[in-house]
Order: sequence, then structure tokens, then C-alpha cells
Amino acid sequence: MGLFSLFHRGARRALVHLVGRITATPTVLDHGGSTDMVFRLDEAPDLDFHFKMLPTTPKRHRGDQVEITYSRRDDGTAIVETLHAAFDPAAVRRRNAEYLQAIDERRGAGKV
Repeated sequence: MGLFSLFHRGARRALVHLVGRITATPTVLDHGGSTDMVFRLDEAPDLDFHFKMLPTTPKRHRGDQVEITYSRRDDGTAIVETLHAAFDPAAVRRRNAEYLQAIDERRGAGKV
């Protein structure tokens, strides 16, 4: 547990580290000045993950691979402490293939 986790709500609960893929498009909830992103992961389908968003927090999408640290609450939800984009080699290969295909299509059309 990190030093700053001692001062955070729910700090008595154990933190869990998980890398997973977002199951469906996350829901953004506005609670009178506080904005939460709620999502589920393929690797933990029984948990709703709640992440407090800042104005600069990028919105995540269905299929994004993320790395999170969370604490589980008694009501079956999880409070996300940290959320990062995880390296996804399959997505990189897919983007590279799409890029090369677009170049080949432009060459075929005589635009390159």
C-alpha cells in the first residue's frame, strides 16, 4: 500500500492490481460536481469499477486495455485508485496493419 493510500477513504482495505480489457462503453455519472466513470472488465465481470474523473482524464472506450489498482467494497463495487492504459501488442499490430493497408490503397489509386 502506498503512503498516500493511508489518507484515502477505504485505506483499510487491501489494494488489488489488475490488467484487463473494458467490457462495454463506460458510463459517466455526474454527482453534483463530482464525475465518476463506471465500467466493467472482462477479467472481473462481477465487479463495477468506479473511477473519479478529473477534467483532464481521458474517457476510456470499450475494448481498451487498462491497468488498475482498486479496493473492493462490501456492496460489490470497486473503487479505482489508479488507472493507466496498458500496453496492448494486438492493438499495435492492428493499427500498423491498417496504416500499411491505407498506404497500399493510396498507391493503388495513384495518390502516393
